[in-house]
Amino acid sequence: MIKNNILYSLLGFQYSQLNDLILQIGTLFYDPENKKIAFECDRNKAKQIIYEHFPKVKFEIIELYLNLIEQKTEKNIIEDNILNEMDFKAYINKYILTPDDSALQFGKVQKMIL
Repeated sequence: MIKNNILYSLLGFQYSQLNDLILQIGTLFYDPENKKIAFECDRNKAKQIIYEHFPKVKFEIIELYLNLIEQKTEKNIIEDNILNEMDFKAYINKYILTPDDSALQFGKVQKMIL
């Protein structure tokens, strides 16, 4: 049985840096063996979760970020050879979603075996 290591990072929504609550609304996957990347986000569920906790949030802005992430991962293939979790995090920060003070941020890169 061949085992495949998959790297992933959860996309979190944090309404305020003063609030510790982070809502997980999406996942970015990377398969190093096949050099494929995929972003998964159920927008209806994300909207429901966010409005449940923060009813005044304008989801249209979040929607723009989600569209941007999807566009950047649409090609589905990473041409650079990313070998480990740290390199994948750097790739996310440089090409997918720059870390800043916005409400959406990708978290720590994790590994799973399929």
